[in-house]
Amino acid sequence: MGRTFRAVQLDTQTRCVIKQFYPQNQDPQVLAKALALFQREADQLRELGNHPQVPQFRDFFAESGHWYLVQELIEGQNLDVLLRSSGPFSEAQITQLLRQLLPVLTFLEQHGVIHRDIKPANMLRTQDGRYVLVDFGAAKNYAPQATGTLIGTAEYAAPEQVQGRATFASDLYSLGVTCLHLLTGRSPFALFDDYRQDWDMPPTLSPQLGAILGRAVAKSLAVRYSSAAAMLSDLEPGGVGVSHVAHLLKAQQWQQADAMTTTILDGMVAEISCDRLCELDRVWDAFSQGRFGFSVQRTLWQELGGQLSYPPDRQWEFAATYLRFSRLVGWQRRNWWRTQWVPPAQLDFSLQAPRGHLPTFCYRRGFNDTDTLFWRLTLCQTGYQTGKT
Repeated sequence: MGRTFRAVQLDTQTRCVIKQFYPQNQDPQVLAKALALFQREADQLRELGNHPQVPQFRDFFAESGHWYLVQELIEGQNLDVLLRSSGPFSEAQITQLLRQLLPVLTFLEQHGVIHRDIKPANMLRTQDGRYVLVDFGAAKNYAPQATGTLIGTAEYAAPEQVQGRATFASDLYSLGVTCLHLLTGRSPFALFDDYRQDWDMPPTLSPQLGAILGRAVAKSLAVRYSSAAAMLSDLEPGGVGVSHVAHLLKAQQWQQADAMTTTILDGMVAEISCDRLCELDRVWDAFSQGRFGFSVQRTLWQELGGQLSYPPDRQWEFAATYLRFSRLVGWQRRNWWRTQWVPPAQLDFSLQAPRGHLPTFCYRRGFNDTDTLFWRLTLCQTGYQTGKT
């Protein structure tokens, strides 16, 4: 769609890049659409302002019938060239790439921007090891429920993006596919097994990074990370718990996933990050087809008349609701003339369990954290849906 030149901005004597709008197709409709995309790229860079890993906007103007976009020159090799010259990336290099570029995607999310063309050729590595995201020609502002133009690079595009419904999670998919390509040197098309409907993960990949990339490239939006911050949190020491839970749930290892969930939450209900709590709830809901998860449990709790918080003089009401709730989800059973708690060894770790039976965190913690958990989840989801996490 254009030609690119290196140049020097005379008034500041700084080097820059000039992109000239130079379409090959002169069909009026195609030309109008291409020019709109070129103008939108300039608008996106202008609105994003200054970020050390995004090219800085300098100018946008027309002269002698041609349109030009001037932006900061960033010296570096694109990762496509680097892969061909130096071979596949190591796991340490991929981890470094993710640690650097996920904050960039968080920055884009905060500005409501979806890049829509994340791939090795649109990432640069500078001489000082900094990764930079370039080429915002396909970027757009996120609009829920809107259907957009089919754009991007097919090998790296998420399923919903191919259908014209890109979301922030679409960029995470493309980033995950990019990482698999850089790790293996194989085409993304060759990495996806159509028979198994799953990706061929590198056999030497650590369980931690494998779990993270596995969620990033999930075809289902319900399973995939919904934000760059959530994916980044799993890269932190001890942060892979949610992805590990997702991996266990995918394999229907319900008991192990339940134990990991309890480990993540124990002593942390009031302090756990909203991203992590919402992601934990989301993977339970997704892999159980809506039968399990904290949101499911909260719904049942409220249907019984349960509140999200109780004053000290109404703790008896909380206790009564908790007992009714425990019977409803199968943590207590009627045994002749009395109701008894189900022993831990007899809990049902299968999809045949009563709705809301899992996770068993509130069973194991008793009265201690139930209302706190539901209250915290509600606050987080309210902020999660409005971007205030």
